Amino acid sequence: MRRLLAGAAIAAALSGCAVMNKWQVHPGSQVISRCHHWGWGWLGTPIALYQHQQCLAEHERMGFVTVSDGAVKAAVQTRCGEYWPGDIARQAICQDEYMTALKKGKIPPGRPGETASDRAPTRQ
Repeated sequence: MRRLLAGAAIAAALSGCAVMNKWQVHPGSQVISRCHHWGWGWLGTPIALYQHQQCLAEHERMGFVTVSDGAVKAAVQTRCGEYWPGDIARQAICQDEYMTALKKGKIPPGRPGETASDRAPTRQ
């Protein structure tokens, strides 16, 4: 029984996990970026911590500043409101798509919330 407890204690001490997520924005261009890293285990956790610190340092060197999740959501809400004034349904779609794209690090072409039929050329 003691060996089992000792083994469990050693395993718990050697394992671990880390999930780091920081949003950053560039004050001049208003570009939003995210440093997101995760790792688990005795090797993955310190590697994730190192990569996250490197990402933050690189973005700070380029002039980005760290902002809260709420600030990012408010900025997306404002942008979508400007793109789709008076159209609450499109604003909601826009906000969902824009946040998903930001989390993936890829902003789709065109206006946020715009469908393929909106981008199709009109015939006259």
